[in-house]
Amino acid sequence: MKTKTLNKILLLFSSIILFLIALSFGANPLELTTKIYQVDVSTINAVHTFRSVMGLIFGLVAFWLFGAFNDKYALPALYSLLFAMLGLVTGRTISFLFDDGQPLLIFTIYVLAEFSTGITTALLIRKNHKELEKE
Repeated sequence: MKTKTLNKILLLFSSIILFLIALSFGANPLELTTKIYQVDVSTINAVHTFRSVMGLIFGLVAFWLFGAFNDKYALPALYSLLFAMLGLVTGRTISFLFDDGQPLLIFTIYVLAEFSTGITTALLIRKNHKELEKE
C-alpha cells in the first residue's frame, strides 16, 4: 500500500477514535464520566478541566485531519500523533506504577491502543523519511 494512503488511514482512524474518546468525557462530564470511567465529576472546576482536555484533543484531531487531506502536512501531523500517543502512554505508565489500586479495564485497553498506535506511527514516519530520501 502507498505511504500516502497509509498516512491518511492512520490519521483518519486516530482522529475518529480520539474524537469519540474526547466526547466520552467532555461532552457531558457530569453524567458520562461517572457511567464510563467511574469518575465523580461534581464541581464546576472538574467539568471545566474535562472540557478543556476535550478541546485540546479536538485541536489535535483537527490537525490530524488537516494532515490526512494535505500531503504537505501529513508528516508533521504524524509527529504530533506520535508524541501525543507516547505522552499518554507515559502518563498512564506512571499511574500504573505509582497509584494504589487497579484501574478499570478500559484504561488498560487505552494504554495498549496508545502504545500500538505510537509504534505504528513511528514506523510510518520512518517509511515516509525513507521515501523522501529516495527523491
